[in-house]
Amino acid sequence: MVKIVGISILKGGALAADPIVISRADDLSSFGFFQRQLLEEYSNAVTDAVWKSCNTPESIPYPPLEEYLAKYQDPASADKITKIQKDLDDTTEILHKTIDNVLERGVKLDQLVERSDDLSRQSKMFYKQARKTNSCCTIS
Repeated sequence: MVKIVGISILKGGALAADPIVISRADDLSSFGFFQRQLLEEYSNAVTDAVWKSCNTPESIPYPPLEEYLAKYQDPASADKITKIQKDLDDTTEILHKTIDNVLERGVKLDQLVERSDDLSRQSKMFYKQARKTNSCCTIS
């Protein structure tokens, strides 16, 4: 899919190689912040004289491109919003694990309370049974 990101209207000068920009519109909203920043730096670094001397693709050198290429391999480090989103995702994952652990502990506590109640009932039954058994064998 091809997307148009800019339209320029040019007027030919006296020489065909000397066009004049009459009007121009750009839409860089589809580019991420770091891409827009790179495009802006590139357009500021390349002068009109360099543009006029350009006659083949990739004939305008721009040394920071290699640096940006290495930097933007990890979008989270280059784009603040992506980095924040990644941090939020990590925090959410940690919170989910913590909640699961708390729920698991709650289940274990419920089991312990149930066992404690069972032991309490059994000890009461044992006490009653022992009293009943001892009551018939009283020596005076």
